[in-house]
Amino acid sequence: MAVSVSINTFDAATDKNFIHELHDQFFLSRAFNVKLKKRERPVDGGDDIRVPVKYQGNTNTGRWNGDDDLLDTAGQEFATQAVFEFRYLKASVALPETKILRNMGKSRIFNLLEEEVENAKETIVDQFDIDLYKDGAADSNGRIGIDGLAAVCTRAANPTPGSYGGITRVGASGSKNSPTGNAFWNANVVAANGNQTYTLWKNDVTMDNSAVMTLAKLQAIFGVCGGADLIVTSQLLYDKYWSLLTAIQRQMTDDEIGKAGFSSLMFNSTPVIVGDNINNTGYWYNLNLKFFELKPHKDMNFDATEFRKPPNQRTLIKHINWMGNLICKRPNRQGLITGMTA
Repeated sequence: MAVSVSINTFDAATDKNFIHELHDQFFLSRAFNVKLKKRERPVDGGDDIRVPVKYQGNTNTGRWNGDDDLLDTAGQEFATQAVFEFRYLKASVALPETKILRNMGKSRIFNLLEEEVENAKETIVDQFDIDLYKDGAADSNGRIGIDGLAAVCTRAANPTPGSYGGITRVGASGSKNSPTGNAFWNANVVAANGNQTYTLWKNDVTMDNSAVMTLAKLQAIFGVCGGADLIVTSQLLYDKYWSLLTAIQRQMTDDEIGKAGFSSLMFNSTPVIVGDNINNTGYWYNLNLKFFELKPHKDMNFDATEFRKPPNQRTLIKHINWMGNLICKRPNRQGLITGMTA
């Protein structure tokens, strides 16, 4: 006997009560995402995502003597174009007819839907958060992920999938005053115990041979990036930073993050938060989110298909999908301390 509840009934109940909340749930699920919500910029389509990137100022700008002094008229190049591929995330809700039959009755069917959909929602949100910290490297099935923070915060070398936004960093180094290659496309990455002076975009930074967190190390990366909107680290380093503060300093928190139900400390008036899925416990990310954009496709932004029945199964399946990428237009305003310990 076929299941008496129609597919339309399942769709209506699921979409009305669960799916429509998924987009907002993503942005409220992690403190990082709360800040990222302001950087969401949906796109209409295209083969890829193209973003203009400025790498130098107007070279014809400067002083002149007036009167008949000559003015510069030479053409100039000051920008290029970064090209980001679309990335895809998925989750599915599967309701075998045998399971439906064992849960007949309005309340039990609703509970079944809630259980299955909530599990799918939590899974795709968590996978998204994991990918936000990675460099997009392919998984065991060859599927490439989002260009996350590990792709953004790289220096003089490309992330695993290749050049970032189609612009290579291989061999690029130097500062704003003495650039080598595409030095402007580098993030400010230093090892806590590097025991050297790093030539970064804005200025040089010196690290000693100790990996232990100090306020001086945190200030060095903060300054070379020109400040930050958000600092993300592991629970280990968050706790260490907490221990370096006075009782009064620990009371400060970011209003936006606090209203969303998350705790934060402050460093130079910038919120410091824990990244639950951060890619390394020794990492301290110094982020200028004003140069980030989360680019979902407007028609595949945590949307869901209707329930469908495969021809070779007595199962109803609904797919939840996201399509887009995370981009950064100014890696040289982002910072990362690696290998730091408590």
